[in-house]
Amino acid sequence: MALPGDLGRADLPPDLDRLLHDLRGPINSAVMHLEVVRRLGPDDPAARQSLESAQQELGRLAVMLPAAFAIVALELGDVTAVDLGATVDGALAEHGLKGVTLASGPWPSVRADARLLGLAVAHLARDALGATAAA
Repeated sequence: MALPGDLGRADLPPDLDRLLHDLRGPINSAVMHLEVVRRLGPDDPAARQSLESAQQELGRLAVMLPAAFAIVALELGDVTAVDLGATVDGALAEHGLKGVTLASGPWPSVRADARLLGLAVAHLARDALGATAAA
């Protein structure tokens, strides 16, 4: 299952994938029913605004659930000594993240799962670049 903005996430385990599928049904149904009510909708502006807010929140939930399940599915791999500088450089290059300036000088060696640390760096850099471009 590929998610928008996917940075190397693995497929969900079958049990989590099935649960996510089961949760999407009621969410999608609720969104559809709210759309019908909105279109036929009450004339009361407060009720209409409330329906629109509920629809937006359910839409947000439908986007957040797959991301949450993808996080839950992450499994810790081998924890070893990792060169943090090399891991950051490698993650930025692997995910095509340009425009990041790193501090010069020595970087520490840390104990971590290099794959998860690289994914974390890529996500942080992507979010920082997005926030910087928006500012």
